[in-house]
Amino acid sequence: MKSCKFFGSIWDKTKCLIFILSFFVASRTHAQQVVLKHTYYTSYFNEGAHEPDSVVYELTSDMVSCPTHLKRQAQFTADPDEPGTNLKTDYAKSNYDCGHNMPAEDNACDTTGMRECFYYTQMFPQTAKLNRGVWKALETQERHLAQQYGHINVTVWHTGVAGYIGSDSVLVPAYCWKRITLPDGQVFVYKFPNTLDVTGKPQDYQQ
Repeated sequence: MKSCKFFGSIWDKTKCLIFILSFFVASRTHAQQVVLKHTYYTSYFNEGAHEPDSVVYELTSDMVSCPTHLKRQAQFTADPDEPGTNLKTDYAKSNYDCGHNMPAEDNACDTTGMRECFYYTQMFPQTAKLNRGVWKALETQERHLAQQYGHINVTVWHTGVAGYIGSDSVLVPAYCWKRITLPDGQVFVYKFPNTLDVTGKPQDYQQ
């Protein structure tokens, strides 16, 4: 399979990345994907991997500009639309964070959004170094972009296998990806290694 770095334009790279994503999704055996639509995001949840193949959402300026922001809810919970997704014991003492695909801060203006963004069906295991570092920095940049442009579209996915956690064998991604699309058609794609030594700025991982 060709590497996307050999494609010239950002759009060509994006199409290549989408193809690679679909390849990895299709190659998983004994896995069933279900589509879970919530207020502000849609999770394409893989029941075999116990995590989403991808999560898509639109982030608007109104969603991040309310006068009073809700406090972060720290209660991760099962998705009421998908049985068997209470994965608390799998993440406990696993040395991995519950990595939000759509971050809690994006839902700080709405109680329903805040509750739904803590469903395990939009989490994947991330190292603390990634989740609390450069991944969080990119989430902050997204909110600035949403305020600047009025809205942005975001897709999050993962590739590769770094291992499994818990009795349910929740898949640990080797790489975590994010694509941000602006209203003017600009597309930015990032690929982060899910490792203990990931450092730097989001721009260092732009494809």
